[in-house]
Amino acid sequence: MQNRFCCGLVAVLAVLAVLLPVQAMAQVVECTPARGLKPIMATHTIPPYPDVSVMTSEQGTVLLGVVIGKDGMPGDVQIEQSSGSLRLDITARDHVKANWRWEPMAEACHTKVSMRFDVHDRQPGDRWSPIIRPGIADYPPQSLKAGEQGDSIVMILLGQDGTILKVGPTGHGSGYPALDAKSEELAKTLRLKPATMDGKPVFTVVTVDFRWVLPAK
Repeated sequence: MQNRFCCGLVAVLAVLAVLLPVQAMAQVVECTPARGLKPIMATHTIPPYPDVSVMTSEQGTVLLGVVIGKDGMPGDVQIEQSSGSLRLDITARDHVKANWRWEPMAEACHTKVSMRFDVHDRQPGDRWSPIIRPGIADYPPQSLKAGEQGDSIVMILLGQDGTILKVGPTGHGSGYPALDAKSEELAKTLRLKPATMDGKPVFTVVTVDFRWVLPAK
C-alpha cells in the first residue's frame, strides 16, 4: 500500500512539474499594443539552423509561449506546440530567451511566438573548421593536370559511437567538382570523436576544411 502511495505521489508531482509553468503563464495578462507591447526589431533575429537538423532534414513550426517582464526581457519561454523536432524546439526557445527583447512596459504580459524552420531556407554560415591539407598523392589526376586549387568544407555527421553516418557539402566548395568529390571521399576515412553531454557521447556534426594547394614550382 505504501509503495502504491509513493508511486502515486511521484506521478502527481511529475504532472504538477509540467503544469505549473503553464498555469503560471496563463495567469499573466495577454500582451497587446495597448499595454505598450513594442518589440525591439533588431533583436528579433532568426536562430541558426542546427547542422544536424539540416543533414537529417528536420523542419517544422514551433509555437512558443513567452512571458515578457516589465523590463522587456523574456522571463519565461515555454514550448506550447512542437515542430516535431525537439532539437528545433529547444533551438527556438533558447534563441528567443537569449536574444529577443521588447520595450519596457507597465506590467508583465504573455504573448505567443511562432517560428518556422524550413531546411530549404537555410543558408550556410561561416564557421571555423579544422584544416586538412591533402598531399599530391590524394589529388585527382584531372585536377592536378589542370592546376586546380581551393578549399572544400565538408560536413560530417557522427553517431554516438563515432561512426560516420553521413558526409555532405556545406555550400562552401572549392569551385571544382573533382576536388569537392575527393574531399567527401577522404572525409569518410577520418577517425573522429563525438562530443559529449553530461559525460555521454551525443550525435555530433563536424566540419572539416580540405585545403587543396599545389606545391610551388
